[in-house]
Amino acid sequence: MSAILPLLLANQTLYSWCSHAHQLNCSTSAHQTSDQLFGTPNSALCHDFPAHLRTLTQRTCGQLGSPRELALRHTLLGYFLPTIDDKKAEETIDLITEGAIPSLKMRLGITASRVGGYHPLKLCSDCAGEEQGRLGYSYWHIEHQFPSSFVCVKHARPLVFLRDAITPVHRRYWVTPADHQDCKLNRPGFHRQLQA
Repeated sequence: MSAILPLLLANQTLYSWCSHAHQLNCSTSAHQTSDQLFGTPNSALCHDFPAHLRTLTQRTCGQLGSPRELALRHTLLGYFLPTIDDKKAEETIDLITEGAIPSLKMRLGITASRVGGYHPLKLCSDCAGEEQGRLGYSYWHIEHQFPSSFVCVKHARPLVFLRDAITPVHRRYWVTPADHQDCKLNRPGFHRQLQA
């Protein structure tokens, strides 16, 4: 792939990296960027469980790491895999690196759990402000996206939840910490009552 490939930061989500690559390359279509990176128009727009990671690794010449590293360190898969047996975990990693798994959340037991299948993007406004000043952009932190994360450990502040009604299949843009298009900002304590 002939493009500008930004550095994937240690605590950055893959979704956030894709958004940054899209901006650096002055791309006009999020679906086209996703297709160029993953070989599918929607994989890059899935903020929790992007798939087709082997294609991404091949098209970026391994600069981001192995498909396994991407899955475990830059998506929510690394958070949920310890809850299933080792054999099923390995099969899941293999499946997500090769293609999409429509029933992934069911396979991981997420839909039947109290966690639920919806994972809103979350941010620490202090982190975002610091990154904007230091890097010129802010990004989604993987540790903030964990379902059990409600507070930024670094700043000891509640995380802000972004409620986006658009599913990745229907999304036409990336949501960034600096630009929350069509999203409602919620504090964790209020997100349940706002859903009603």
